Amino acid sequence: MESSLRTLGTTPSYSWGPRTVKALRSPGPAPYPILLGPMKKHIAGKAVLAAVAVVLTVLLSACQRDVIVVGILEPNLGESIEDARTGFLQALDDADFRAGENVRFLRRNGEFREQPLDELAAELIDDEGVDYLFALGTPALRVAVEAAHGKQVFFTMSGDATIDGVADGDWGHGTIAAGAASPVPVTELMAVLRRLLPEVSVVGILFDRLDADSRAGVELLSSGAARAGLQVITTGVTDAGEVAQAATQAIAQGAELLVLSPSPLLDAEFGGIRSSSDSARIPVVGWSEGLAKAGALASVGIDFEDNGRLAGLLAARVLRGEDVGTEPVATENVTHLWLSGRAAERLGVPLPADLIDEAREIFR
Repeated sequence: MESSLRTLGTTPSYSWGPRTVKALRSPGPAPYPILLGPMKKHIAGKAVLAAVAVVLTVLLSACQRDVIVVGILEPNLGESIEDARTGFLQALDDADFRAGENVRFLRRNGEFREQPLDELAAELIDDEGVDYLFALGTPALRVAVEAAHGKQVFFTMSGDATIDGVADGDWGHGTIAAGAASPVPVTELMAVLRRLLPEVSVVGILFDRLDADSRAGVELLSSGAARAGLQVITTGVTDAGEVAQAATQAIAQGAELLVLSPSPLLDAEFGGIRSSSDSARIPVVGWSEGLAKAGALASVGIDFEDNGRLAGLLAARVLRGEDVGTEPVATENVTHLWLSGRAAERLGVPLPADLIDEAREIFR
């Protein structure tokens, strides 16, 4: 499967903290002021200083208004999140919206902060006064839309922005300004499974019960597996503490292969899934480059850095004042295959030569 998207360049460093601005403070009066002239000169001098201070304050405020503030809302840590954010920021940088110059980014990650997304979104909107929100994944998108209060939202890593009532499809209301959808490539994934693991008859699908995309994904994957003649076991999780246990449970019920329905939670907690699957010598198939790199036997899906870049290209148009109301969502339709030679060796699974030829990358 060859990519039709060009490889992105080296990602620049971004400063997440507040833009550095030197404080302009007038020194307070000395306890015993030295008068260098008549009292009227002293008073006049103070008036001039006061006037200068007012002018500087106005100029500083004007400069600060020229800086666009974008709040970034992420549910979890994980490589897919990292890739999507990198692509978004790279696209804005390429469009001359640069951190520390004319745009400021404030990142809030639920797992890192150990706070609910709704609290973090309220902090960005109410306390930080951001101009826009950038949501990664459907859980973050839902919270961002609810917290927006008239601000506009960009998104990525969401299979369908209208899913689970997040948006009604009427983009004219202006809350969701633009974004990039990331559908689950069910047909391509099932085709790879039948060639990579032809002896497998029972598939365990793990999904996040609290993620509308992941719930939709498990339905699509279950239907695709059934059409391919596979028996399906579905196991849902609601928090990080349940992920490894869910993998163990699916294997105990007879799963010969674990397939992951896209979810930032499963991405962030993949270490627990791999530990459970390795103990039972059961392969795992994921949806991203990062999961294959982390030890999944294979991954079939989109490039999330490219997906974030698509969202960033649309966001740049919005920031320039363009109207993208008739085309607010770009859909990433280029599917890739990643293989892990290390996982294949660890599990004793031979990698077919034709899949090796088709793979975008093989991690050895």
